[in-house]
Amino acid sequence: MGLLSFKDLNPTQKIIKGGILGVIVIFVYVLSFSLFEDVPADEIVVNQVPISGELQFWADPGLKAQLFGSTTQYQKSVQIWFSDKENQGSETDDEIAVLFNDGGNGFISGSIRLLLPTDSKHLRLIHTTFGSMDNLITELVKPTVTKVVFATGPLMNSYESYASRRTDFIRYIEDQLSNGVYRTVSTEQRFQDEFTGKDKLVKVADLVKDPKAPGGLARQEEAPFNKFGLNIAAVSIERIRYEDAIMKQIAAQQKAQMEVQTAIAETKKQEQQLIQEEKKGQKDATVAKWEQEVIKAKMVTQAEQQKEVARLEKEAAEYTKQKEILLGQGESERRRLIMSADGQLTVKLDAWVKVQQIWAENVAKYQGNWVPTTVIGNTGSGSSNGAQQFMDIMMIKAAQDLQFDPKPTK
Repeated sequence: MGLLSFKDLNPTQKIIKGGILGVIVIFVYVLSFSLFEDVPADEIVVNQVPISGELQFWADPGLKAQLFGSTTQYQKSVQIWFSDKENQGSETDDEIAVLFNDGGNGFISGSIRLLLPTDSKHLRLIHTTFGSMDNLITELVKPTVTKVVFATGPLMNSYESYASRRTDFIRYIEDQLSNGVYRTVSTEQRFQDEFTGKDKLVKVADLVKDPKAPGGLARQEEAPFNKFGLNIAAVSIERIRYEDAIMKQIAAQQKAQMEVQTAIAETKKQEQQLIQEEKKGQKDATVAKWEQEVIKAKMVTQAEQQKEVARLEKEAAEYTKQKEILLGQGESERRRLIMSADGQLTVKLDAWVKVQQIWAENVAKYQGNWVPTTVIGNTGSGSSNGAQQFMDIMMIKAAQDLQFDPKPTK
């Protein structure tokens, strides 16, 4: 007897057979999800093979043969928040409390980006220790971050964490997450409170040096992240919330710092003004000096010109003197020759005429009587006149003086 076709079955048989086929299809469909696993590019999948329990680690994206194994997903990169904001991580307040070395309390909000390893050794250790991504974060990552942040607080005071050493705060967290928590030595140091003016004791954590340790700083324990091959891609501090008393102190410190900076700026401004005035004075002095140098140069030039003129005038005078001497010598020689030639006749005649002229003029001016009232001696036609006698005497005397004969013989 042959098999009955589906159309030959009665309605009841058709329902039963259809139900069986549907169950088989659903079962096959469900089982298909356990036969293969499509690994996303941003995930790591751990597959535990049935019966043997073997663990398979798939870090490369693509379709993998699951063969009814049990799979667990891990994220290759995850950002973990510790914040009080609902849109940053969980809905709870996950701020991390920190105590600074001046006794101030703060609450840190931020995040870290964690990178998981892709090698089977570290993945096996992570999976066998924590079993899931959530357990890894809650049991290892968050406690470690909290411990490191809390250990970083005593390395500075509240104001330093707020301003000057904020980057150090982040750097210390990254270093301790990667290489282990620092080994420190606490010492009490006395400081004067700049606001109250009173002395206070502060516990300061000093880092212990160790040339063999990472970064040259001793560690009190091995970094848990290193053990599991976890790496820190970035640490971000969104904000540090301080207590009201600390905020008032920080505000006062900022005000004091601003006043100091203002005073420094004013001092620098005054120094610049002094420098400018000094440079201006130097410039004016230089200008005045060179103006005097110009005057001096002009005077020197004028003096040199006058000196040169005087020299030329002296030379001209010397030439004139020589000329006059030569002319005088020539004239003297000319006269000497003339006088030697005529026996100085011309000179003597001129002198004799001059003498005759002088006494003749004086005789003419005389108003007295040249005829004497008393005659002594012979009388008659042979007697001489007094005036005539005087004239003869003066003529003879002049002729003798001049060695000149007024009546030369023919």
